[in-house]
Amino acid sequence: MKRQDALRRCGRVLFRASFAAGLAATLAGCVDIHEIQYPPVSVALDDKNELLITTYPSWFPRETSGIPFLKKTVRTPDSIFFQVYVKDPNQEAGPNPNVSSIRIESFSYRQDGRPPVVLIKDYDANFWMQDNPNYNTGARTPVPCVPNQSITIAMSLVLNGKRHTLQRRITAVERSQTALLPWYVLSQ
Repeated sequence: MKRQDALRRCGRVLFRASFAAGLAATLAGCVDIHEIQYPPVSVALDDKNELLITTYPSWFPRETSGIPFLKKTVRTPDSIFFQVYVKDPNQEAGPNPNVSSIRIESFSYRQDGRPPVVLIKDYDANFWMQDNPNYNTGARTPVPCVPNQSITIAMSLVLNGKRHTLQRRITAVERSQTALLPWYVLSQ
């Protein structure tokens, strides 16, 4: 009988705690996050190497509207930076053991009606990150990124003695998600 009473009390405590946590999460407010970006470009260079070109916002999101403690809307700037990675397709990150030699001869983007902007020229590593002085001493100006507008990216590289070229047209998209306001504030 004592064991049943203890289990019943424990169940009531857990129920109340779950209810309180759910109520707190509901009343905590939410944040709508709008991020403008170009979709990733992934190209198999051979059976052991993949070229991955991604983008990330050029600065932190800024608040565009909100009701204190209830709702907030944030949006990233209309500009991005590029990241280039020649990776092992079976690994998420880290050194690529399949690269014995690499030279990114050029990586550029071009907006309609404008001349190409060269971001990389004669670079000898399999990872590059725009606006990061550890990987890049130039190309610090963010790339404009407006939803539904396109740019053309072009790359020429030599990987393990074999030349690869890429030209791809990519269109900017706006991705939206909703998160709990306390989690968003803590993650900043």
